[in-house]
Amino acid sequence: MLFRSGVVRCPENRIYGLRFLEDGSLWVADDRGNLQQMDWKAGAGLQPGEWSSGRTEAVPPNALLSTKKMANRGFLCLVAGPGGLWAGSGEGAVLGPAGKSWQAHSMGVSGMAFLDEAHLVTVSFDRSLKIWEWASERCIYTMEGGTAPLWDVQVL
Repeated sequence: MLFRSGVVRCPENRIYGLRFLEDGSLWVADDRGNLQQMDWKAGAGLQPGEWSSGRTEAVPPNALLSTKKMANRGFLCLVAGPGGLWAGSGEGAVLGPAGKSWQAHSMGVSGMAFLDEAHLVTVSFDRSLKIWEWASERCIYTMEGGTAPLWDVQVL
């Protein structure tokens, strides 16, 4: 087995989402609403070694492909799905490819997973889990009433 570790260097923000896509891009989402596309094959800001708050290496210029400001309160999760990259925002919104977005929860969307090509599961700090027909933005199931915020969801 081959193990490789590194540190993703971004601006002075907390990274909440990190996702590799099949096209070779690495997407990084931070707590200030920035979504950065990096070319991980060109280095993508991956610096060998362990993380340290004192490290100051900049992202290599050839690695950063794009930066977009997408949310006011930051991103909490990223997932690959139909059409590309999907994100959950700190404002409770789901943001999808081609400008698709809707208000999914009353608090931040902290986790998402696709059940299949038509259905998206979201969880939130508002202590709810929802299943969506994402094409119509219609919620078809809601589970509420937990005692603590939900942080993540996985489909097995």
